[in-house]
Amino acid sequence: LYFNNLMAQAGLHAYLSLKSKKWMPNKKYFIFFLLGSIIPDIDIIFCALASYYIPIEQAVVFFHRTLTHSLITIAAIYLAFLIAYEYKKKESILNAAHGFIAGFLFHILIDIFFLKKYI
Repeated sequence: LYFNNLMAQAGLHAYLSLKSKKWMPNKKYFIFFLLGSIIPDIDIIFCALASYYIPIEQAVVFFHRTLTHSLITIAAIYLAFLIAYEYKKKESILNAAHGFIAGFLFHILIDIFFLKKYI
């Protein structure tokens, strides 16, 4: 039952990201916003894999909303985008970075304000 809640949360993030498309100033990079809003829930996969070795409740404590929901992770991903931009000098990389990071932050804000009882 708990694992089903985790999957429903991932779907909620995707749905809300799709609904927010109309407010985006540059729809060209919306796909990066969408990816950024879903990627933090990759920790659900880590929980599922860990549940083969430890009880699911412990796996959730160790993996869910830890590293993938961190401002340090956001900074590291943004830095990787900036390095790629400096190497290639393509503005599309910078725009993709902004879309991805905006989606990532959107995901975290949804978790903070709407999913309090699961935190």
